[in-house]
Amino acid sequence: MHKKLLAAALLLLSFSCAFGCTSIGLHPNLTEKDGKIFGSVLVECDWNALAGVKVAVTVPSGETQTLVTSETGDIYIEGGEKGAYFFSVEVAEGNSNEAKVVLRGKAGITVIRDENTYFVCGEANQVEIIDNGTLYIVPAKGGCGTYTTKSDSFTVRAGGTEKKAGKMLFIEAPAEAIAGTQFTVRVLDNSRPVAGATAKILETEKTTDALGLAVFSVEKAGSFEISAELGGMAAEKKTITVLEKKKEFDVSFPEEVFPGEVFIVNVSCAGEPVQGAVVEFRKQSKPTNSEGDAFFSAQAKGAFEVFVQKENFEQFSSTVECVALEQPALELMFPSEITEGDALEALVLSGGEPVEGAKVSFNGLEKETDSSGKAVFIAPQAGSYNVVAQKEGFASGEKTASVNKPASEPLTNEAILFLSLLVFVFFICLGGAIHFFRKWRSLR
Repeated sequence: MHKKLLAAALLLLSFSCAFGCTSIGLHPNLTEKDGKIFGSVLVECDWNALAGVKVAVTVPSGETQTLVTSETGDIYIEGGEKGAYFFSVEVAEGNSNEAKVVLRGKAGITVIRDENTYFVCGEANQVEIIDNGTLYIVPAKGGCGTYTTKSDSFTVRAGGTEKKAGKMLFIEAPAEAIAGTQFTVRVLDNSRPVAGATAKILETEKTTDALGLAVFSVEKAGSFEISAELGGMAAEKKTITVLEKKKEFDVSFPEEVFPGEVFIVNVSCAGEPVQGAVVEFRKQSKPTNSEGDAFFSAQAKGAFEVFVQKENFEQFSSTVECVALEQPALELMFPSEITEGDALEALVLSGGEPVEGAKVSFNGLEKETDSSGKAVFIAPQAGSYNVVAQKEGFASGEKTASVNKPASEPLTNEAILFLSLLVFVFFICLGGAIHFFRKWRSLR
């Protein structure tokens, strides 16, 4: 289903630039379809598109990419993150034009503050605001609406998610990091990155850049508070746990599976399920759920690698064997010789038990076995015929049927007596005829 793009494009002051433009504009056009985000951003100078311009793009996760405009002045983005996208193009040394696009979705709520007015976007036709214990309903056209308050803080609810908002700074940072490695802290005014804020961990202070980012490294393990402030506005402190070394997964899955069988890869650590670990199997990547499970299906025979990875964990790899499925065989039973016109009763068994619903083929005819495993045919003219039994999930069975002509029957006692009487009568008649003939000749 198409989800309309809700964009708030903020075109700032115009500057003189190396391109000789009196103004430069950014025109984002992102949308969502089939779970993917895609689209382009046009860089325009005095109503003419600019090719070869570097544009910095910060995606909702905080990662920054540098893209170059095409001949038509576009940059193209394709990804899967919902939230706020920030675009920046330098127009003069030290100055830049910026634009922001809010792409709404179930991933969360976006809040942009302008003094006491808040632009709120969520996955719903209305946004709920809890302000000083009072519930306010904000109509959200296309998922976005505005709310004005003098309160320092309030809560926003939309689309089943909840977010704190207000006149304060917010800190985004990983829950865990490894001692001696770098990690990024992001400072925001609600959903807008804050440049020039002071972020602090232990005795180390850093100033956030234009994207609200500051990079830290802590050399010792433990739990530490992160703070941030700008112009008297402070952020709620956040805690980060610094680990001495990367954690290790406990991964379980069957050693052998059959083609088409669905199997589970379970990921845990220290007895607790690991959610959000990425499991790869045969070019399929799936995140583990809250139980630490990811589901896969093997479609071909062979040995295949299973990879598991997540930030702050050692990568795991092992092999799962997809083996051929040994199907139970069907066995056909009937007399080895049958006479023309007699009934051929085919019995289908597997493991000594009758098989119902097996298809039995004989002399161009096909019948299904009944609950007793039987299928009955009438034997055709004499000859040899193949009888085949088949059923899904079983190896087929085959047997040859020999059909014979009816054999000559021996004479019964009654038939012998009748023939003897017939011969006796014949000879009496013959003797009488001869006697009559002789008498007739003597009279002549």
